[in-house]
Amino acid sequence: GIMVEAEEAKFATLRVNYRNLPQVALVHTTVVGEGPSSIAGLVEAHSPTSSVQMLSIDVDGLDFELLSTLKGTRNVRPEVIVAESNAFVRPDLKSKLGMETAMTNMQQSLWNFQQLGVELGYTLVCFTQNAIFLRTDLLPKLEKRQGGVGPRGVKRLYFEALLVNWNDMQRNVNLTRRGRMEGLVSAEEKEFGVFEADLDLEVWRRRAEAEEQSASV
Repeated sequence: GIMVEAEEAKFATLRVNYRNLPQVALVHTTVVGEGPSSIAGLVEAHSPTSSVQMLSIDVDGLDFELLSTLKGTRNVRPEVIVAESNAFVRPDLKSKLGMETAMTNMQQSLWNFQQLGVELGYTLVCFTQNAIFLRTDLLPKLEKRQGGVGPRGVKRLYFEALLVNWNDMQRNVNLTRRGRMEGLVSAEEKEFGVFEADLDLEVWRRRAEAEEQSASV
């Protein structure tokens, strides 16, 4: 495996935690889009002969942009991808937030993550404030084992995450949205005509049901 950390103090902790696991490569660097410190470059340098089974991306902001760098790569085809996506943005927002807004840990919408997954050959199967993807060619195996885990809409995935309330999700989302970050507010008002500062479970239940009805027509 490979563990990457950019911050000095956190990397020191990482070295302590993994001191008895020499098979794990610890890399002190900032992951970027191209070159030796890109995802593909790090895999090539530290795991050239073994396939990546799971890729986890958590960089507090530009996770979508880093995941996008896998387009066209051949050496990084993990079975599972976990990318931080958060829940501060409406899941059905189709426009992308500007980089300055996204990089404040606002992230891009779940819809944009889902579409990127399709481009990369992955299916979005779960949302926990992280977008969890399964490589699409493996989906039949999971469906057979679990009794059906086909593609689901982003509103349904978002609503289910609200019900579970991962990491006090509802409170954190409401506090963040009440801050009315300009880039987020303008994007949602432009697309939906309104910015909803507070989550309403019943509203998202109806939206999930409507999404499913529309998909079945």
